[in-house]
Amino acid sequence: MKHMRSMVFYAAMLIAAAAFAVPSFTPIIDGVKDAGWGDTPDHSSTSQALPLEFNLDGGLYVTDDAEWVYFGYDADNDPWADGKSVHVHIVFDVGSTAGGGTFACWGANNVAYTMAFKPEYDLVMQWNTTDQNSQFTGLNTWTINTWVQQPEITTDAGGGNQWTEVAIRKNQIGTPGAGAILNISMWLRPSWDTQGGVACLPEQANFPSDNGAIARALSVQFPYTIQAAFGDVVAPRLVSVHQIDRRSVELLFNEPMLLASLNNSSNYIPHGWPFTGFRYVNNLTVGIYNFAGFTDGAQYGISLTAGIRDLANNSIDPNFDSLSWTSPMYADVFFRVEDPGMTHDTIYMKGSFNFYREHDAFWSGGNYLLYDDGTNGDLVAGDHVFSRLFEMVPNGGAVDFEWGCVDEADNWLVVGPNQTFTLFDDTDITVTYVIPNPTVNPVTVTFRCDAECLLSTGLTVDSITVAGTFNAWAGQRMDDADMNQQYTLDVVFPAGSSRSHAFKFRYHVADGTEWEHIGDRLFEVNDSNPTQDLGNMFWDNWVCAPYNLTIHSEGTNAVLRWDGPARATFDVFGHTSSDGILENGSILVNTPDHTYTVTPLGNQQFFQVRAVAP
Repeated sequence: MKHMRSMVFYAAMLIAAAAFAVPSFTPIIDGVKDAGWGDTPDHSSTSQALPLEFNLDGGLYVTDDAEWVYFGYDADNDPWADGKSVHVHIVFDVGSTAGGGTFACWGANNVAYTMAFKPEYDLVMQWNTTDQNSQFTGLNTWTINTWVQQPEITTDAGGGNQWTEVAIRKNQIGTPGAGAILNISMWLRPSWDTQGGVACLPEQANFPSDNGAIARALSVQFPYTIQAAFGDVVAPRLVSVHQIDRRSVELLFNEPMLLASLNNSSNYIPHGWPFTGFRYVNNLTVGIYNFAGFTDGAQYGISLTAGIRDLANNSIDPNFDSLSWTSPMYADVFFRVEDPGMTHDTIYMKGSFNFYREHDAFWSGGNYLLYDDGTNGDLVAGDHVFSRLFEMVPNGGAVDFEWGCVDEADNWLVVGPNQTFTLFDDTDITVTYVIPNPTVNPVTVTFRCDAECLLSTGLTVDSITVAGTFNAWAGQRMDDADMNQQYTLDVVFPAGSSRSHAFKFRYHVADGTEWEHIGDRLFEVNDSNPTQDLGNMFWDNWVCAPYNLTIHSEGTNAVLRWDGPARATFDVFGHTSSDGILENGSILVNTPDHTYTVTPLGNQQFFQVRAVAP
């Protein structure tokens, strides 16, 4: 019997060791594995796809103390060397609840979360692409039906091919007490643009795919029991002040704060600017308005009173209750999106900038409504040109800003590469994107180039071509079968073609070639008819002057005759003086003919004829 009792006691000890593989302790978050972590992870079963060297075989270590929850793991380097950042997801539920996130955050929403206890938190660590070190860690909270990222007040160190650890304050995840259960999953995503994951923990054989090419549901979890009772006796700190735009600024605290204290305007003392209201208030951040506006390049400050308190009712640390900052230099960027097909009622713009209007390669700033109501910089209401004046922080031109537009359902509207612009300094700019409005029906478009006037210069061309956006500016030869110096070409624009095009004519002679010297000619394909004739166009828009003007009288009439371009029209002017006939005389007629009879002659004795394009 004694032998049996000893075996039962030994089994109980094993169970206790498994529940707390890492006893409660406070590690130093520096990317170096402290002795307190031990060598036994809380969970170590893993499954992975090719390449096998990119996995979670080292398992996940979890521990906690009175104020923090800590995660630690060993990670391999990114084996693809594709210049894309690896994402590590640590996903967990607090308290074994059924409600929570149903898909992954950070653009990985094609990975469904089907665990028994849906996660309230998706902690994502992103590695940089130079040395694989941790670049950014975001704690995302499931809110109603989507993920909301909290400000980065987590503590992290490590990355690829090294010990990696992350600390999260308990009061960021609902302040779980001793004995509370965290149900945890972990998975690796090889890059931001992959569909799924390449390894997961616990093991789920059908989840990983080669290079994350296929997205599958993640359904596995393992439990971790909180060991230390919650306790917080440390004074909170004001971490940073970050100007949002010219009329608002954000304060960030190092831990969740008491909302009632943050919502009391008397707890804020601004220096050099007026407090004119709250833009938003949450546990970690406060947005404050300055309707008078911050001046670019000016110095400002803010101090907090002892009335600002954290959730444990600790007053703000008096050594970290004040900060000053310099207002950024802004450039006003006027965003315009033209909707020629008039198919959209609502359009948003988004781009490579963050909430604070600074360059951000991860496009974290979200969507911004463009206006078509004559406000917020929009010039004409209801013209289907959606626009907005948007102040942004220049980056010296180090990297181009990218941008595009979406509709109300977040459907991407840009065809082709992202739009780009450069902000070297605070010089204001305008950027425009025209939403394609492709043709529905095929159209044959006729181009006509009138080269008759070139003959008056003594030039005889060998050929003329038309080049434009519809033929990649390569040029197509035009025809002059009837030798009348009007060169023509029919070009078929199939259904689905762009409507807006530019083009120019170009003549060719034995010793060279010459483009027109005017700006690009523009036209819109009209697919309401199967054919479209753009009409006669004079080379370089030059209509040469008429010549051989004669006049003879027939009774009280005067008959004028002249020679000139065959496809021009002619303005006939009459005057009582030979000086300034065009400037001071009267236009008698515009005619396509090469003759005109003045009836009756009257007192107009002097005439001049001018050739014009019809």
